[in-house]
Amino acid sequence: MKELKIYEYQAKEIEDTLRMVANTLKSHSKETCLDRNVIQSWEMIQNVLTGEIDKLTSPHLTQKYKDRKNK
Repeated sequence: MKELKIYEYQAKEIEDTLRMVANTLKSHSKETCLDRNVIQSWEMIQNVLTGEIDKLTSPHLTQKYKDRKNK
């Protein structure tokens, strides 16, 4: 999988935007596919900011991540 480099401020803006989207859509319930994808993306960018780029997010999304990584 290709690794990308971005500036920290860009990652922080992405994280903040995903947080706002999650709050606006009340995605923390993870009821819909959109909710789950928003939360997963938010968790991924948080992992990037903490230096844990390879850390998996929500357990129910683990297989989806592994499938993408193997392509």
